[in-house]
Amino acid sequence: MRMNFYLLKMAGRKLYPIQISLSWDGNRIQKTIGLSVKEGEFDTKREKFKRNIHNEKELNSYLENIKTNINEYYYNNLALKKAISKPEFLSFLNNLLQPEENNAQNFNRRTIPEIVSDVLERISNSPEFQHSTIKKYRTNVNYIISFQKDELKKKIFIEDVNQDLIKKYAYFLSLKKNLQDPSIHKSIKIFSTLLNKAFEFSFTDNNQHKIHFSNTLRSLNLNTESQKFALSNDEFKKIFDYVPSSDIMQISKDCFLLQIFTGLRYNDLKAITKERIDFDNKILKFQQTKTNNDVIIPLIEPALQILEKYYFSLPVPSIKKLNDNIRDICENAGLNDTIERVWKSLNRRKVTKIEKFKVISNHYGRLTFTVESLRGGALDREVMASTGHRDSKSFEVYKKIAKPEGIENVRSALEKRFGKKNK
Repeated sequence: MRMNFYLLKMAGRKLYPIQISLSWDGNRIQKTIGLSVKEGEFDTKREKFKRNIHNEKELNSYLENIKTNINEYYYNNLALKKAISKPEFLSFLNNLLQPEENNAQNFNRRTIPEIVSDVLERISNSPEFQHSTIKKYRTNVNYIISFQKDELKKKIFIEDVNQDLIKKYAYFLSLKKNLQDPSIHKSIKIFSTLLNKAFEFSFTDNNQHKIHFSNTLRSLNLNTESQKFALSNDEFKKIFDYVPSSDIMQISKDCFLLQIFTGLRYNDLKAITKERIDFDNKILKFQQTKTNNDVIIPLIEPALQILEKYYFSLPVPSIKKLNDNIRDICENAGLNDTIERVWKSLNRRKVTKIEKFKVISNHYGRLTFTVESLRGGALDREVMASTGHRDSKSFEVYKKIAKPEGIENVRSALEKRFGKKNK
């Protein structure tokens, strides 16, 4: 008897099914074993999975188990001097490869939580992804696990993904996790991304989910408008003039001011060194931590003064400590105006009033830098070269804050037509 495993190559497919070929006593049968892989993940000479594939040991053990069972079946019949017909061998093979709980089915029918957990494990060790991104993905993997276990109370598989399932997931995020529309939108996008990665890593050969996610997001019509704001001139002056009561508060104030003057993200505050500053042209050049984009930032005199004060190496507090201190500074500086915040989660909506200082974080420094640059006449592409934004879509939120809905253009047109006041 001769037995071989090989790839069944078909044009236009990313994954190739593994097929077994059996030859004995003048008979031959061929059958797929229920597993598909990329060409570079299966060693056709050794007839084994390569080490670069997920669960390589488990998968190769499954192949060995198939071989062992087939050999036992053939040689047991040979010892009994019983000839095996082609239908008999095919029937045995069908039972071997497709029992209710066999390994092949487990590989092909792995649940979505199992698949996205494996994706998370793979990308956690990849330098391509930032720690903050991994943290968001881990949170969303836990959401998906909880969705299956606590909400649906049944296993869900890739082929179960449709608009109805995604809508149920959205309402689960709203009602059980109390997420607002922007967070629900992000979580659904991350869910889709995790499944895309699963296909890319060959954890599944099903890639039909994409259209369902995009259609569901359109039908849900989630409100993703930002409620953030840039600091006004008066608010900036209050912060600038405020005298902190301790060294750590002064450091936090200087970090926040530097973000306002440069648009730096929190992680990039730590990346500033004297070597990255062109003192002749008064610019800062470096590669951003989050995006790996090269940026060029003009350094105005107040920014240089802060950097010189700390010998071009800021003692940046932890992000939690910095945000807490910024809120204390804003409160003590008098940013106590009450603002309205709209809380919206699918069909639920409520309006709350909150003091402005309570919502301000270090990101408002970067936001203020971007908005004031746009208001001052800098072109989008010029500001993006300093902020490191990759595309205009992610930059759009800053443009809306800088000039919301072109309201000043409308005001100017009305005043030209009807005058500034009735006479």
